[in-house]
Amino acid sequence: MYFLQEAGAPLKLEYAKTPYGPYAENLRHVLEVFLADKPEIRARFDRVADLVEGFESSFGLELLSSVHWVATREGASSPEEASRLVHAWNERKKRFLPEQIAIAWDILATKGWIRGRAS
Repeated sequence: MYFLQEAGAPLKLEYAKTPYGPYAENLRHVLEVFLADKPEIRARFDRVADLVEGFESSFGLELLSSVHWVATREGASSPEEASRLVHAWNERKKRFLPEQIAIAWDILATKGWIRGRAS
């Protein structure tokens, strides 16, 4: 959204410098106004917002999306298998601890994003 506004989109987001980069406190408000007359997109947005709660950092989002990928595209059927596949992805992914991968697996399974048992 930051770059979209920088490219000229009139979003009226009020960015401020924060420890993780530019952030707009009014982002959610602008999104809610945009989504007000789009109930199908709003429902999807709410589902995603519920999923990523607690995983909002770049680390958390990378963890969640990586676990989701190996579960939905590489056939992982357990947190242990997901851990093996995530770690085989590349060196960077080895920073995710098996315990963190299991937590992400449980959240994804509990919230209906992947099939499989929770650990």
